[in-house]
Amino acid sequence: MKKTLLLLSVLLTSLSMFAQENLSRIAGTVATASGNEGDLVAANAIDGDKGTRWGSNFEENTDSEWFQIEWTSAQAFNTVKLLCEGAMSAGNASALAFDILTSNDGSTWTTQTQVTGKNAGNNEYLTVTFSEVTAKFVRFQGVKKGNYGYTFYEFEVYNIDYAAQ
Repeated sequence: MKKTLLLLSVLLTSLSMFAQENLSRIAGTVATASGNEGDLVAANAIDGDKGTRWGSNFEENTDSEWFQIEWTSAQAFNTVKLLCEGAMSAGNASALAFDILTSNDGSTWTTQTQVTGKNAGNNEYLTVTFSEVTAKFVRFQGVKKGNYGYTFYEFEVYNIDYAAQ
């Protein structure tokens, strides 16, 4: 019994080393967007509810729609994960392109990575990695939308130590 408990304790400790904090869920984080379709507001993408989502304005959206979060203080991160809705899947977004931008003041932006030709099915993650950066804002900047615009259930941000995995 003691060996089983010890083994379980070691296993749980090992797993927790790889657990990463979703920085988009830090208290005080605010989500905004260039627009939204009805009740598909920006806050839905950081609420932790995989049944709600943000969606750009379907009728009037353009390729350059954006979604961003702002923290109360700068955070270090290197990964953005989008839990995609079907409008961003391969069938609807074969030419999907977007950038991940960062800023410390909300007006001067730096491109961390450009993404083209990637997409995910409904309720599937699209993971984007880049060199670690410290910033107060992170933005999904649309470049080329799918048939129905941009939309995701969750916008997650992490600082993952890939070397430790």
